[in-house]
Amino acid sequence: MTGSRAISRWGRVLAATAACVVCLCVAVAPATAQDDDAMSVEEFVQKRDRWQILQGATLKVEGRYRGLNDDRLSFTNCDLLFQFADGVKPPPARDKIVQVSGSIETRQGKLTFLVTRIKALPSDAETLADRRGRLTPDNADPWYTLADWASSRGAFYEDADLQSSAAELRRTAIDIEYRQIKVTDIEPLYALARKAQSLGLPPEMRDDLYHDALRRELRASRQRDPRQRDVVLTHILDRLPGSGVPIDEETFLREQPAYEQDPLEVYRGADADKRRILARILYSSACLERIELDADPEGRNGFAIAGRIEQSASEYQSRADEYRQKEIDWQQSHLAELSRDELLQLVERLESRNADGDSARVVEAKSNWLAGQESRFRERGASGLLDFAQEHVALLDDADRAAVLYMELFNDPAAQSTARARLVELGYQFDGTTWTKDLDDSPDPTVEAIRRGIVRKGMTSDQVRAAFGGPPASVVRFAVLGQVCELWVYREHGVAIEFSRRGPEAAMLAVSVSELGP
Repeated sequence: MTGSRAISRWGRVLAATAACVVCLCVAVAPATAQDDDAMSVEEFVQKRDRWQILQGATLKVEGRYRGLNDDRLSFTNCDLLFQFADGVKPPPARDKIVQVSGSIETRQGKLTFLVTRIKALPSDAETLADRRGRLTPDNADPWYTLADWASSRGAFYEDADLQSSAAELRRTAIDIEYRQIKVTDIEPLYALARKAQSLGLPPEMRDDLYHDALRRELRASRQRDPRQRDVVLTHILDRLPGSGVPIDEETFLREQPAYEQDPLEVYRGADADKRRILARILYSSACLERIELDADPEGRNGFAIAGRIEQSASEYQSRADEYRQKEIDWQQSHLAELSRDELLQLVERLESRNADGDSARVVEAKSNWLAGQESRFRERGASGLLDFAQEHVALLDDADRAAVLYMELFNDPAAQSTARARLVELGYQFDGTTWTKDLDDSPDPTVEAIRRGIVRKGMTSDQVRAAFGGPPASVVRFAVLGQVCELWVYREHGVAIEFSRRGPEAAMLAVSVSELGP
């Protein structure tokens, strides 16, 4: 299967030109063609160093002349005199290209070309039209050959029309080769782009070919190792002007839809400035696609992904924001799994975002993290509980909760000294039986109830332990309507307390307090 679309802009121009050429060939057919063994003036001049040894050999030379009279002529860009032999008549002055036959001789010490025969030839424009009319649209080689002839002759005679025709012929040849490349081929397309550049064709044609090849390479890379995408991204930066220059979001959003709908045609029809924008859209979109291959599905590396998007595909700022939010959501839903540093990282992110409700979310995150970590702190014994109390002060500035924990620790002989010191630091006094604090400084009724050894609804499991000076005699765990519940029994106090937890990371709260029967 060959390429389904040619380089349309050039194709339309060339088709129209070809039609004109056909008409020209019908209207002005050349009467006489040059002999196959005739050399052009350009070729003849290139053999200047052999003119001496070519004396006496029959030669044929064709080209444009700059001077003509009854007995001689001068070819353009050739300083050798061409002298007519007896009986040779000059062609009509309207014929500007002639072919002469004869030989080089030495006359009066100078080399002279003795012309024994002369004939008029069609003009270069007529020759070009005739030769071009015989070319077929499925073989590029003859087009290149004719282009080389027009280019060389145009340069020799400084003929801008011929040189322009040479470029046009080469564009047609490139277009023929492009149509013959399979839609899945990549390297032949790159090679054709390099060829267009080496032939001096307009950079727009080279970029058309590179753009198509890059999109093909990007499409093929999706079936390979993700690292292959990095190679394609490098190729885009190297080969498409403008691809490495970020554009503003408004321009990006305006131009992207049409480009994505028909990228090849939109790119071919764009001017140089717009092509730079489209190249950036291609690079930025491909870059985003590559970055997202590394994104964790649950969002746990959202901030890292967002940073890469902002650095390499800044036009997708909203997508970067989404990834940041995704990691925040993940951290908030996995608080129990976070280390202390990760918790502080989450807090910093919420505080720096400064969105509505984030202050409350910060407090909630710290509280839930502490609730989820309590069992780990308690597993470490007295030292862990001391650290747990200190975390309430450090993270939540919750001296009351810390005091409750210190009071619980005070009942442990191994930690009593430290607990006493911490309670004194918080303004508490011990009267030999209970710890007290001026209510003006500590108006919390829960603290006062704990101090008096009273348990109330709404207390946390820690506060109940602190009020009764230790753990319960027995614990029964059960579930009610999807909530985890526990029944604590303090036989020595004649009390049973029912706790309920509303979420996996929420604290256990007392929902009922009842006396035990006899």
